[in-house]
Amino acid sequence: DFLLKSGGVSDIWNKELLDNNDLIYVTESIIDSLSLETIDPNIKTISINGVTNINTLIYTIKEKEFNGNIVIAFDNDRWGIEAAKALKEELTKINVNCFSTTLVSNFDDLNVKDINSALMNNREKLENNYHYFDTCFRAIIQKNKMEKEGELILE
Repeated sequence: DFLLKSGGVSDIWNKELLDNNDLIYVTESIIDSLSLETIDPNIKTISINGVTNINTLIYTIKEKEFNGNIVIAFDNDRWGIEAAKALKEELTKINVNCFSTTLVSNFDDLNVKDINSALMNNREKLENNYHYFDTCFRAIIQKNKMEKEGELILE
């Protein structure tokens, strides 16, 4: 059975996605992950269940030998921004390609700090942000793959 926790000790939600996916979005909370899945049912999301679980995620990534791409999509508040920076530094140290975005930085007029609030306040704006960044991330990933395989000739 699955238990949603809002506090206390928790584990990484959906960590089995680290077994075989190329692009995974990491959020602070399960509700933010589910909100992203609402706008894109094909997205792969993991929740760390609070910024204090960054080390647990790093350990799990190492344990599973994940070599895909991570999008850090944390809250647009002091803690989320600091945690995203710390996670990006740790992922870089273990050679995991990563991107970082809040997806809600242009919601200032609505006082939105996380993905779920954005979904509830202006779904269209969140969808536009998500699709724009997702397209950019996938283009960069594809370019990097082609460079590694020698298929891209830079002039």
